[in-house]
Amino acid sequence: MGLRFRKSVRICKGVRLNFNKNSFGISVGGKGYGYTVNSKGRRTAHVGIPGTGLSYTASSTKRKQSPKSSSTSKIVHTEIKLSLSDDGKMSFYYPNGIEITDPSMINRIKRTPAYKLEKERMQNEHNRNALYEINAYNQQNQDLINICKLSATPIHDVAFYENELNSLVLKEYVKRTFNVQMPTHDTVYKELVNESKSEIKSLAFWTLKNKRKDYVENNIAEKLDERISEWKNNKQVFEQHEVEVEKEATKRFREEYDNAKTYLNNIISGEKTCVCNDVDAWLEEIESPLEFNIDYEYDESHILWIDLDLPEIEDFPNQKAVQMANGNKKLKNKTKQEINRDYKKYVFGLAIFLSSHLFNISPKILKIVVSGYTQRRNKTGDINDDYVYSIIFEREVLMNIDFVNGDPFENCMKFKNRCNLTTTDILKPIEPFSKTEMGNIWDF
Repeated sequence: MGLRFRKSVRICKGVRLNFNKNSFGISVGGKGYGYTVNSKGRRTAHVGIPGTGLSYTASSTKRKQSPKSSSTSKIVHTEIKLSLSDDGKMSFYYPNGIEITDPSMINRIKRTPAYKLEKERMQNEHNRNALYEINAYNQQNQDLINICKLSATPIHDVAFYENELNSLVLKEYVKRTFNVQMPTHDTVYKELVNESKSEIKSLAFWTLKNKRKDYVENNIAEKLDERISEWKNNKQVFEQHEVEVEKEATKRFREEYDNAKTYLNNIISGEKTCVCNDVDAWLEEIESPLEFNIDYEYDESHILWIDLDLPEIEDFPNQKAVQMANGNKKLKNKTKQEINRDYKKYVFGLAIFLSSHLFNISPKILKIVVSGYTQRRNKTGDINDDYVYSIIFEREVLMNIDFVNGDPFENCMKFKNRCNLTTTDILKPIEPFSKTEMGNIWDF
């Protein structure tokens, strides 16, 4: 059995001198990149990116030159960087960032098991990311369509507001106490001892003790009276200040209590100004990706009449995200029927959403009439406000409706309504309920 000899001597960091039976050589480099030259003229370069499983090694042998001879080079394999684009195209790069465009080399890479595993891993990760984006995009649209799920729940009855009224408590100001201790003989004595050290000084240090003792004893009575007088004065000023603070706080607390009590009484009784102020305040706080406008009237019968300018169907989201066979995300146009269906769900859900929150402004509001309209062109090309539904919401009925799981359109149909909906979910114009129409619309 033959013996194999190899020895490597480190010259400095990154450089080694290698010996074996037939030749010697020098290696330069380390993990990731290196270059070796031996005494027979063989050169070997290796490049690698840790963690990818792919590497590249090129070797060449320098031979004696003749008119018909030249150096040869053989590519064994290469460690490269892979990049998968959004459209599923794989690109290949050298470690220095230069793209590999040689078809023969790309084909060799594609035949390696390491490439196939890495491609599968990258494709799976790409598909997961695309699916996440698809779900996020579609969920955003669904949140808009399902606005009904944001309705106020529960819708409060009068007992809730009465409980709020009865729970009101008039706050009281708790005066602070003067927590500075009154000076004592001991505290003043210690103060004078420290004071004597700075006041009584002498080169005859053996006399200092008695002199400082006399200083303390001669001044202790006067100093104690002075400190107690200062303490009493500070205590009096502090307590007088607390009396003023208590007086102001008591006045403020009384005003807050009276205002809260008056407000709740007005809300319970359905006082018009108070109700309208709260309706205005709540409407100003609404934020929606689709614009809608509201005009309202609150009458003496405690009925809230709402004219709702609906978003146009042309402004409604008309695309959905889908995943292609290659895993990529694609925005696909909804069919006309899908847009009609989603728009119907949104506009009827919007009516329930608004009514539920407005009912919670005052328990005295027993009915809310929501009439929704949209801008459409007539046969002559003029733009008209076409009412597409008018619904009379009753407080007691709406309190028992499942906003989360129920269908908004079906829930609206539980109330007296005017709506002309085709089988393809197109909303036809209707005449809304009005206070001046003949008959009593409340008798049903």
